Amino acid sequence: MSAQTNGQDHGKPRRVILLSIPRSASHLLMRMLTLDHQPTFASHPPEGQDYFFMPAARIQMQLAQFKQDQHELTSEDKASLMEIYQSCASNMESFLNTAAAQGKSSFFKEHVALIKTPTNPTLFPDNFLLDLTPTFLIRHPAFSFASLYRVFMGVESTRELFGEHRLAVYQDLLSLRPVRNLYDWYRSQYEALGQRNGTEESDASMLPIVLDASDVIQHPKVVWEYAKLIGLNTTKVRSEWNAFTPEQFAAQPNEMVKVFARTLTTSTGLVKERAPVDVDIEVEAKKWREQWGEEVAKMLEDAVKEAMPDYEYLVSKRLRPS
Repeated sequence: MSAQTNGQDHGKPRRVILLSIPRSASHLLMRMLTLDHQPTFASHPPEGQDYFFMPAARIQMQLAQFKQDQHELTSEDKASLMEIYQSCASNMESFLNTAAAQGKSSFFKEHVALIKTPTNPTLFPDNFLLDLTPTFLIRHPAFSFASLYRVFMGVESTRELFGEHRLAVYQDLLSLRPVRNLYDWYRSQYEALGQRNGTEESDASMLPIVLDASDVIQHPKVVWEYAKLIGLNTTKVRSEWNAFTPEQFAAQPNEMVKVFARTLTTSTGLVKERAPVDVDIEVEAKKWREQWGEEVAKMLEDAVKEAMPDYEYLVSKRLRPS
């Protein structure tokens, strides 16, 4: 893949978006890239803070479950949602504009599930999406789905947010199809652009970047290669760090952040056991039965098997360590 990634000028500040799934080691990747020590980049979110569209997504998920159907939303509900989404978009625009005014590239992340819509790949307009350098971060669903269940169902704040609908909200997140749809959308747009410019469709510089969490953990050189591709200072990339002190951990903004980032904040480097090379879904399902019982294990196993074709498709497109 060339340094002129996704058709953007190498010397022009980039807008890099990390499009992730829940529990895909996105916090780990951002820590390895050491974005707060990259002087030519602005990054969001700071460690321990929300994605731009998380506030709107929380309200959206609450309303969707409590009202059961989008058509049941009142005009007040819809106006409130629109106001929240506009606020989120304004915050994102302010971040990007500030970075541009400073001559910096920007790096920000969103879970695809937070920005998807029923009819379009995302809630963003096409011209905005095409102005971004997209990176897709995926993880084997046997690990991401189970890890999400463990933390999502174990955090009291999700019970407070969603009440008896908490499991239904969780189940709505168990799919890689929105990620694949967005990847395919980008690929089709780049191929069309390549054809108009007389570029070969297979030109690697015109393809979205895909990273797999297993490679990030097991083969950290791939992070160095990725950093080089998007214009980061590769000497800042790291795989070791200091664990949080008890005071730093206690200062995290809320219970959910503490639970979701517990491994990262208490570790001093990559925990390779978190990313086994060989994955046997039947073996994992046996563990789930022991932990959570037959009903939950069956739900997870079915969801993982349904997601595997999309995962295998995406992982075949990933950036591989050389």
